Amino acid sequence: MNQHGLTLCSRFAYPPNSYALCGPSKQNDLCWYASNVHGDKGLSDILSQFTTLYPYLCFIAGENNIKDPFDPLVVEAYWIGNSLLEKTSQSRFALYLEDTLGVKKRITRTGYTTLLSKLHIGALPHHAFHVINIWRRTGHDDSPHSAKSMEACLINWGKVTKIMKYSLTIDTYPLIYHQKILKFGSKQQRNIRAYALNQNIHQITVGDWISYHWGILCVRISLIQLQRLIFYTQKAIHLFNQTTSYETKNYIYHR
Repeated sequence: MNQHGLTLCSRFAYPPNSYALCGPSKQNDLCWYASNVHGDKGLSDILSQFTTLYPYLCFIAGENNIKDPFDPLVVEAYWIGNSLLEKTSQSRFALYLEDTLGVKKRITRTGYTTLLSKLHIGALPHHAFHVINIWRRTGHDDSPHSAKSMEACLINWGKVTKIMKYSLTIDTYPLIYHQKILKFGSKQQRNIRAYALNQNIHQITVGDWISYHWGILCVRISLIQLQRLIFYTQKAIHLFNQTTSYETKNYIYHR
């Protein structure tokens, strides 16, 4: 059981859990773990109850012969992206989506056929792929995504311009749908919450790059991690724009 991997995962998993969108009803416990950077069996038990996150970690770990699904590289692969994603099998990913996540039962036949086509042109088991290309929410809300919820659910990034006691001001790029194309818009300033940061706030300085999820700070990221996060997110967006029908796009983004 890798403490670093567990705590890293908790920082990304806490934001949607804080809104009771996914994971067990352990918001206070998960907030404590994320705030205090402490990993143990209790945290492992909580994270293992996330019905989408944990199977993805298990799939990535298994494809790379890594025993611990909370290995830091596995956790990073899913949330941010790294080379472990490139070593996964498309056919086994298809089986995983159907058998483990039950995606075939949750979307239309046409939608599932489109999803399978994405696997043949480069789909990878990254968080952004799931959010953008499997456009029904997972967790406790099974409704289709709207543009607003899809952007919130992505792991986004920003450059810190101001640090306050419980929040950060960042320059970031919103996800937009314009002229039937999904893309990132122009730079804008945004305040994000950082109350689950506690003792680590002194580690962030103006000019740092950070990741955030549902408007809440996750972790500071390096330039290499930033490049990977942008790459795998853009890859997921490209797949959406390339394969998704206009009818589906309009349904999602005009709700």
